[in-house]
This record gives sequence, structure tokens and C-alpha cells, in this order.
Amino acid sequence: DLQQAQKELLKSVSFHTFYMAIKDATTNENAKNAAFVHVYDIAEYAEMRCYLSPNRDYGYAIKDGDIVSVFKNPNSSVKSVMDAIMKSALDNGGYKLDCFDGYLPKQYKKYGFVEYDRMSWNDEYAPTNWHYERDGRPDVVFMALTSANEATA
Repeated sequence: DLQQAQKELLKSVSFHTFYMAIKDATTNENAKNAAFVHVYDIAEYAEMRCYLSPNRDYGYAIKDGDIVSVFKNPNSSVKSVMDAIMKSALDNGGYKLDCFDGYLPKQYKKYGFVEYDRMSWNDEYAPTNWHYERDGRPDVVFMALTSANEATA
């Protein structure tokens, strides 16, 4: 079906196109989880490989093997995009990532990622729009593909 076909087609895009899409998704009034997504300065994306869905509703970037800025626009009608994002990211050389503890590490484990380090929360480095009451102060979890652990430890 069309929705499944769209999920398979994350394509390499310019850093500018990626930046516009992620900014739209994370500044959207419905983006209640936007603080969980690190949005780099546009110039930093110029040094990364950036990938988006055809409708620009979801995507990710790769920075030296690190899968970063994984996002989905909250207004997107497409459901369950993680499989498509992770398949694409792995196919394009992504092998490590970091995320806040809680929901995401459990999701990334499904794709072969294991925790190799963690860092305690530090208010000084908190995202500016962090929702302390709802989201607490989770650790930052560093994960890598099982086969890549030796390279990252």
C-alpha cells in the first residue's frame, strides 16, 4: 500500500531541506516530545548526511556513524515510522546513537543496539524546552550495534 511504500523511501536530501523539515516538526504546536530531539545549527547539518521521507514528515541524519536528529512531524498521518528510519539509517552506515533513558532505549534494542555507556542528567545541558514535571531527569544512554561495541568502548 501507499503508506508502506512511503516508509521504504527515505532519500538523501540537502542539509537545508533537512533543517527546514526538522525545524517545522519540532517547533510545531503539537510537538510535545520535541525536546527529545536534538536540532543542530543548520551549518552543522552541512557536515552530515541527511535523509527524509518523500513527504518530509520524518527523517534522521548521520554524523560520523552516529544516528542523530531522528524525528517525525507530529502532524504526520503516517504511523510506525521507526522500522523505516532504522533500516535506512543502518543501510547508510549508522551504528551508534544516544538518547534519553525511558522509551527510546527499549525501541533501539529491537534493532540490535546495546547500551555501552550512560551519563547522568545535568540541568546545565538540558534542552531549553524540557518538561521536567512530565519527563523528569533521565540519564543519557549511549548505544551501539552489538557488532560495533569494540569500536566505541
